[in-house]
Amino acid sequence: MTPPPVPAAFVHQVKSFVAVQTGCDHRCTFCSIWQARGPSVSLPFEAIADAVAREIDRGAKEIVLTGVDITDYAVTLGCALATCARAYSRPRRA
Repeated sequence: MTPPPVPAAFVHQVKSFVAVQTGCDHRCTFCSIWQARGPSVSLPFEAIADAVAREIDRGAKEIVLTGVDITDYAVTLGCALATCARAYSRPRRA
């Protein structure tokens, strides 16, 4: 199965935002995100690495990883985002 495309946005020719997670499994009384976005879903690290490489190829100098509850990334895929990033410390260029 092909993973869904990773949302990314290139801003001001410097910074790119790459979405790595969406949704939330918490039920905070002050928040409705869990109802609007559904359960927490993390993208596979390989898809994130590909998106980061694409953004660097487009000229991004800074990559910002985003998510609704980015701290939940480790729970859903079993690999903390920082650990995965260290394993892939040098983004490839096309």
